[in-house]
Parts: sequence; structure tokens; C-alpha cells
Amino acid sequence: MLPLVNDLTMWPAARHRAALLGQARGRVLDVGIGTGLNLRCYSGIDSLVGLDRSAGMLRVCRRRARAMPWPVELIRERAEQLPFAAGEFDTVVATFVLCSVADPVAAAAEMRRVLRPGGAVLFLEHERDPDERIARWQRAVRRPWGVLFGGCDPTRDPLAALTGAGLAIRQTRHFAGRWFPVVRRHVAGIAVAEAPPIGPAERPRPSLRPSR
Repeated sequence: MLPLVNDLTMWPAARHRAALLGQARGRVLDVGIGTGLNLRCYSGIDSLVGLDRSAGMLRVCRRRARAMPWPVELIRERAEQLPFAAGEFDTVVATFVLCSVADPVAAAAEMRRVLRPGGAVLFLEHERDPDERIARWQRAVRRPWGVLFGGCDPTRDPLAALTGAGLAIRQTRHFAGRWFPVVRRHVAGIAVAEAPPIGPAERPRPSLRPSR
């Protein structure tokens, strides 16, 4: 059921998704690619690697990937330990990812590590609401909400996770969704790495097998 729930809840952000991802260039890593809703938003890229922890999501994504005009590789893996060398990608994409990973700062640090100098992280996330009345509601429903929506935590602060990983926020645009008041507040933007990467410069790359 999770792929169906994902598509039904994510389609209202399509306009914002397309505006952001049209800026992706070169070799792209899409962290948390899910069912592949991002695929139709890319243009002018060389190749794409899509990563997700859910085999069910990747099965749906694989069908959509067949129609793409550029190479697509899909891998089942966690965002907190990306199986790639440092500086391997020109663009890293995170759309509604930092809300559901176990450690958002570790995931953001990994995105930073695999990004080449001068590359960018394109992000689209929902965030903790600045209205304390809604924030209290978000905290109250956090556990059942996570069970229903694949571990999603509506109380996360994605900008804090990105900056905590050493990324510099270069653009942001906040907007309010008109669906699901629990995740009403959204932010889209671009982050770049300006200082030396956090953690080891290289990570051994395991043998990658397509998810089944």
C-alpha cells in the first residue's frame, strides 16, 4: 500500500517539484526516489542514480524509469550510508526524505560527501510548523502519522539538518500546502558545500546489485 499512499499524498506538490528539479544537471543522485515521481521533472541531465530503502517503491519506479531518455540505475540502500565515492555526483536531490530517515543530519552529511565541488543539493521537504498550536498537534500525532506514512516525522527541521551537516543554504522558498494540515509547511531550495567534507574522504563502494 505504501507506493499508492506515496503517490496520492505527494502529487499536490508537483508544481514546486518541477520548478526545483528542472535545475538539476550532470550526473544526478536522487536520494529517496520512491515511486519515481521526480523522473518526469528532470531535463538536460546526463544520468541518474535513484536510491530508496523500500523494495516496493523501487518496483514502481523501475516501470517509470523505462521511459526515460537517459540512463537510470536504481539501488536499494539507506540514505545515512551512501555506497558511493566522495564527489561522485554533480547534483543531489532530496524530496520528502529528511522527514523519514533515522538520522537526518547523517543523511545530509552523506549527500554532501558524494557531491562534487561546486555541485548542489536540491531539496523539497515539509517542516515543523512555526505556529505553536499546529506544532503541538504535530508532536501529538507523530507516532501514528509515522506508522501510516512510512516513518514520516512531521516535526523535523530540514534546514537545521542541512546546515548541521555543513551545507550552506543558498536559496529557500517557503510555501503552505493546502492538504494535510499536519504537514502544511513546506520549504524548497538549494544548498551547497563550501568547506571540506565531513567524515572520511572516501567510502569503499560495495558491489551494487539492482533491487528486486
